[in-house]
Amino acid sequence: CLTVVDINNNELYFDVINETLEKTNLKFLQRNDLVNIERCMRLNERLDGHIVQGHIECLGQLVAKKTTGAETKIEIKIDNKYMKYCIYKGSIAVDGISLTISKINDNYIECSIIPHTLDNTTLKVREIGQYLNIETDMISKYVEKQLMNKNIKT
Repeated sequence: CLTVVDINNNELYFDVINETLEKTNLKFLQRNDLVNIERCMRLNERLDGHIVQGHIECLGQLVAKKTTGAETKIEIKIDNKYMKYCIYKGSIAVDGISLTISKINDNYIECSIIPHTLDNTTLKVREIGQYLNIETDMISKYVEKQLMNKNIKT
């Protein structure tokens, strides 16, 4: 997640560190490229969607994008290291967009995109071969951590 540090007319400014550049597709951005921007959720508000933090773990590659009627399906190849956190019907954030995984195969996931999401996010302009920011399911990582530490006495 990035924090706006300055606003000047129609320009937003962010501090970006090496970790962000190494893990995300920001390194590929060109001037006037579209990005998804969303305000953070306030903890005193109703939760409306998936729990995501905006902490990118890896890049996924868009390998397929097909629209049939009102539905667009995208397939994203993800490093096997992160596939274990991908759960059928579970949540995943793709370029900051909270989505539901509709299919899992070997080293890729599929998400079905509704027209509103497609029309109002960068998924509309993403092309096959481009890299997408991936944040996998946070809850599965907490469960894994607890299972790994179950024999540690406190």
